[in-house]
Amino acid sequence: MLCEAIIHHYGRDELLRRLAHPLWFQSFGAVMGMDWHSSGITTSVIRALKRGLNPTAGELGIHACGGRGMAHFIFGRRSTPWRERQGRSDAERRQIEALMTMAV
Repeated sequence: MLCEAIIHHYGRDELLRRLAHPLWFQSFGAVMGMDWHSSGITTSVIRALKRGLNPTAGELGIHACGGRGMAHFIFGRRSTPWRERQGRSDAERRQIEALMTMAV
């Protein structure tokens, strides 16, 4: 997968930097086969990232989460086990959870 190659060659921060860039994100969706102006491109890219990255999240050091609709509401419950495996203090986990909730 393209994301895995970016992580292995350039690191996690570079993948996140690229995904945060609107033009790169749209281009990534187009490479995946979505229409450039498709209204569902964000949902499709996020779903593909979740399917592609999460099985190897431990190895890659990155976990895709969130989404639209019901995925937004169950986000907190699904992310709790992952956050607990990261070995962070309770205060750090609460801060991360607050930031993640604001981002969604």
